[in-house]
Amino acid sequence: MKSIAVILPTFKPGNYLLKCFRCLEAQTINKAQYCLYIGLNGPKKGYEELILALLDNAEFNYKYFYLPTAGVSFARNTLIDESIENYLVFLDDDDEISPNYLESLLAVTTPKTMGLANVVNFTEDKNTYFENYIGKSFASLPKKGTSAYQYRKYFSSPWAKMLHRDMIANIRFDTRLALGEDGFFMANVSKNIESFEKCSNDTVYYVNVRQNSSSRKKIDKAKELKRIIYLTGCYLKMLLCCEYNRLFITTRVAATLLNLKKIFN
Repeated sequence: MKSIAVILPTFKPGNYLLKCFRCLEAQTINKAQYCLYIGLNGPKKGYEELILALLDNAEFNYKYFYLPTAGVSFARNTLIDESIENYLVFLDDDDEISPNYLESLLAVTTPKTMGLANVVNFTEDKNTYFENYIGKSFASLPKKGTSAYQYRKYFSSPWAKMLHRDMIANIRFDTRLALGEDGFFMANVSKNIESFEKCSNDTVYYVNVRQNSSSRKKIDKAKELKRIIYLTGCYLKMLLCCEYNRLFITTRVAATLLNLKKIFN
């Protein structure tokens, strides 16, 4: 039987986590087919109690881990290693998914085909949503395809898709990166993906655009420059490797260098 690991790292979670759990509870797929792997990293006191209290009445399978080492990449890597299911999805603790999310993605994902979901943004209520740049591309992309370049926007993050464990293999998130680690991870995974298939439009990943979300915090310019140099070097090495789509990797180099605007503007 096909089974799914839902990878969910969390750091100092708030009550929004309850909505995330409710989305998992509402999934249309048989609950025996998926398991939540949730890892609390960083401070434990108060937060562990909150998580376990919210999970107390959960009917879906879950495994909880406390990870004293802070960092979303470390948490994701640990949860990948702990999981045993053959399919994986990534979920941020403040985001939500449609009821058909897991079932629809599982129907189109194979060991070589990455299933894709629609994406929208929201602030407080997911019923009042607005456009997401990945979701915008979803509308224009063909139902099926084989070009990593054409589907490149779906490589900017690990969510809104389903991956087979063979795609991930021994690839893990780079714990040296605090920003850009998602795109770098997906770029590495791209060599193991042969094709793409979209789900229906109502298979949705809802991105919670919170003001204090980690991806929207102010940056240290010196650290940002160091990060850009390191990440650009990594992508340039990938350009020399025949395993990757070079046009796609070139777009990753360009996207990384565009971050220089944050420093010099």
